[in-house]
Amino acid sequence: MAIHQQILTNDSDFLFSNQIESGHNQEPPELDTNQPGWKLMVIDDDEAVHQVTRMVLEDFKFENQGLSIIHGYSAEDAKRLLAEHPDTAILMLDVVMETDHAGLELIPRIRKEPDLKRMRIVLRTGQPGQAPERQVIADYEINDYLEKSNMSADKLQTTIITALRNYKDLLTIESLALSQSNLEQQIEERTREIVQINQSLSKEVNNAKVPIRSY
Repeated sequence: MAIHQQILTNDSDFLFSNQIESGHNQEPPELDTNQPGWKLMVIDDDEAVHQVTRMVLEDFKFENQGLSIIHGYSAEDAKRLLAEHPDTAILMLDVVMETDHAGLELIPRIRKEPDLKRMRIVLRTGQPGQAPERQVIADYEINDYLEKSNMSADKLQTTIITALRNYKDLLTIESLALSQSNLEQQIEERTREIVQINQSLSKEVNNAKVPIRSY
């Protein structure tokens, strides 16, 4: 516990360095809280990563909302949990889990799902040699790339803030687009109604005309 307290109080310490003890026996619940808030999904096979992430973000708030952290430990967990929580705002995804590229192989499948396109994906790796940053960013549709060995509490929190801000902007754009689409549909319906009314009036006028007789 003293190690975790030092991490939280000293931003110069790295969160996921080799000094952090792994192998805790007790896993956190899949969903930390039932309270409404931004959903953050952490998929990583290292229990220490889950524990430290929870502690660093325990009191985190963005626009007066906290975080509901969802925990998974494999790519298979991620598939199941994303199906259960399609409104997840951020996915923090490990690279090396069941296989050396389990996280990377999951990304294209995620991006094919319409409900998950707005979700921000932050790739986290403790083995950058398995997934070089430049290559991964070029080849995969991710939004951020973080090395665990270089991550501080401040870096983790600012990464979450940036991702949530982008997610919120996407929600706003989608809402505006939907409003515009609804407005255009209403205009089209109203236009059809006016055309039908004009046609009916024209018929009534023609029927009311009295033919002129010559004497």
